Amino acid sequence: IGDPRIRHLPGGRCVSLVHKGPYEEIHRSWARVMGYVQEKGWTATLPYREIYLKGPGMKVQVTRNLRRNGR
Repeated sequence: IGDPRIRHLPGGRCVSLVHKGPYEEIHRSWARVMGYVQEKGWTATLPYREIYLKGPGMKVQVTRNLRRNGR
């Protein structure tokens, strides 16, 4: 692991999805997100942002508050 870096990332439209399931099946979530982006006629730009609540091999338990989008 290298040193942390600070970069400015421009704002813009965002698509988010909470993957709940085995890490080995995360490609299905990515396919769903990218299909949605394509359906809307948008273009995904790098860098992508990912937030891991738990890493590979760990049981993932997503809380109700995270899934409800702040409501």
